[in-house]
Amino acid sequence: VWPDWAYMHYEPAPAECTEYAADDSITFESIPTFDTTRCSGNLLNNGDFENIADLPGLGGWQNNEMDLDLVQSDSNYALKAKVNSNPRVTSHYVSQYIDRSCLDSSVNLEFNADVRFEDSNTGKKAWCHGSSCPKATLDFIGEEWDEAPISSFVIGTISNTEYVNGWYRM
Repeated sequence: VWPDWAYMHYEPAPAECTEYAADDSITFESIPTFDTTRCSGNLLNNGDFENIADLPGLGGWQNNEMDLDLVQSDSNYALKAKVNSNPRVTSHYVSQYIDRSCLDSSVNLEFNADVRFEDSNTGKKAWCHGSSCPKATLDFIGEEWDEAPISSFVIGTISNTEYVNGWYRM
């Protein structure tokens, strides 16, 4: 992932420390140019969850106020996300950074996901309706990680008509 920015903060060197990091000792490589071969395929890190079981944590998957767990059903893997019950938090999400060097005006991105909802108390299937259904968005963030996105595009929604065998198709 190639960030738009990096916040550089150096602490004063400890006494008698001669090889302490400074502006002239760190080099950032330029973002690579778009390359069809490198950018073809899955832009998400472990987007299919196949190799995630052997990784520390959950690969590139991140969250905001959710408990994440890898679950296996038959030969398929899924990411289970349970909302924490913190009443002060209004935004819960699962996210991943993607390689922005693979975004180009000539590229068409295809997004799909299978989503299932469960009641957190009973574990039974649950449904979403209308605006209560989650949406997948592509957010472009600014220079501060905690600020609102500069621009946000909805790339996937759940339809009530797409419920098949307990799963919604996004």
